[in-house]
Amino acid sequence: MPASRSTSVSTNTLVFTGRCFLHELYVEAGDDTASVVIANAVATGGTRVFGCRAQATNERSRSFPGLGRFFTTGIFATVTGTSPVVEIVYSEA
Repeated sequence: MPASRSTSVSTNTLVFTGRCFLHELYVEAGDDTASVVIANAVATGGTRVFGCRAQATNERSRSFPGLGRFFTTGIFATVTGTSPVVEIVYSEA
């Protein structure tokens, strides 16, 4: 299995194109609630896999045991909030 990669996003972003595993997700909110919706897609839309939300000035994380969550198309993150920080850890399948 290829090494894990980490990327930090604060706006809607295509994280990876192709088959991959999602291992961890971290959301840090700014002055208001921040959220991220992760989809099995390469653009806005696609199949929503899950979401994560952090209240203002708080943080939240989520880990996926074993190989992680499997994505067939890619990972697309839709991010909301004022100045949020979203860290996504994934690996190529």
